Amino acid sequence: MTNTFCERLAELRTTNGYSQQKFATMLNLTKSALSNYENGSREPNFATLVNIANNLNVSLDYLLGRTDDPRLVKRSYNSERPFEFPYKELLNSLRTDQYTLGGRPIPNLQKRIIEIPLESIQRIIHAFLDEGAKRDSQN
Repeated sequence: MTNTFCERLAELRTTNGYSQQKFATMLNLTKSALSNYENGSREPNFATLVNIANNLNVSLDYLLGRTDDPRLVKRSYNSERPFEFPYKELLNSLRTDQYTLGGRPIPNLQKRIIEIPLESIQRIIHAFLDEGAKRDSQN
């Protein structure tokens, strides 16, 4: 993880008034594990990252230093006026961006995603958006 992650984790924890022990308990971690994340000697797994971001009410992008805006972005979908999803930009991004898991590159992910037909990606995205709209309307 980057120093940005370590710094933001410690800063957000203290800003929210949590001790290391209290926040570690909230995350179902040991105090030692949380301390290791904050000082950069260990990296959390993806599920732990999501849990940290959720408990601190910030986006993963902010926590990881990809943006300086900590706000969560809530996107809504109106099925009566569906927006034009930038499929071509998404595919271009999938072709050119480097993906990592645990800090290690995942080169085959790009190749597999690119092989998926555009129509399949469109169906998946619309199904996801429809499900999100259903959940939003229930809340």
